[in-house]
Amino acid sequence: MVLLLFTCIFVIELGMVSTSTAINWVKLQAEGQFVEDICPAEDVRFVKESVAAAVTCGKICNEDKECKAVTYQMDDHKCTGCREFLKSLPTVNSAGLLKFAKREHLFDCKEILERDRFADTGVYTIAVGGTETLQVYCDMRTNGGGWTVFQHRLDGSVNFQRNFSQYENGFGDINGEFWLGLKYVQKLTEMPSEFKYEITFSNDGEQPWNERFSRFQLVGPRYVLSIDDRLYSSGNNYGETFATFNESPFVALAEDSSTSCLSGDHMWWSFTAQTCNYVLNLNIVYGTKTKIRWAPESDSYRILKASTMMIRRI
Repeated sequence: MVLLLFTCIFVIELGMVSTSTAINWVKLQAEGQFVEDICPAEDVRFVKESVAAAVTCGKICNEDKECKAVTYQMDDHKCTGCREFLKSLPTVNSAGLLKFAKREHLFDCKEILERDRFADTGVYTIAVGGTETLQVYCDMRTNGGGWTVFQHRLDGSVNFQRNFSQYENGFGDINGEFWLGLKYVQKLTEMPSEFKYEITFSNDGEQPWNERFSRFQLVGPRYVLSIDDRLYSSGNNYGETFATFNESPFVALAEDSSTSCLSGDHMWWSFTAQTCNYVLNLNIVYGTKTKIRWAPESDSYRILKASTMMIRRI
């Protein structure tokens, strides 16, 4: 388990009055033994002795345009600057070696909004897990904003009939219809996160469905859904809930559905039931009917018009 700790170093810019710029760093701490410094000898930019504190070490690196990461030895106050970003997760050893890397991007949409409360809804670049950059669509208005959208459908312009690998890695147009990627959603929800979805059906006059949950996570290589604690729901959803899929794996096109009720064109979380009923399949072929309730009445199906699924770190 990796614990992410955030450090900000504030510097007053010359020529600016009462203005400060946050220099974003990330310190990653993991269990295990110390495994050498973060950069080889040829990539060392500088070594400075008797540096008073880690924050001072960071400032020295920030002032050097070629420095991308630093180590700070707490026992002898040695500061080492590197030319390269981290290639893998750094560690903190028992002797107290701290390792930091500059962050050019924030971690998620919530952190973007926390830094700029006037941030607009739209596309931003984040650093997933502190290292891998990814373009995401941020909803900065719904329920206080700071939501990272991972599914959006509105016009059928993107084909959602995809295999497991494509659902894992993501597809579509981040400015239009898209699926962000299961592996990214899993990474983003390693920290406690809430979940919200909204569905609009083609039936004129029907209120959109909304549900919001205080806990959401994807577990393991099959991205098993872990969801709990519904905060609210609205719309005429007949008592159905996304929580139906709790503890279910994600199933995609052309997979063996022997342990799943989903098959054919259904890419979704599944659940085991003798009757193989299912609800709220938001990845179904656009313009076709999806079942929305258990009972067999004639109004138990709806045609999806638009849907949005999003997560937010708590």
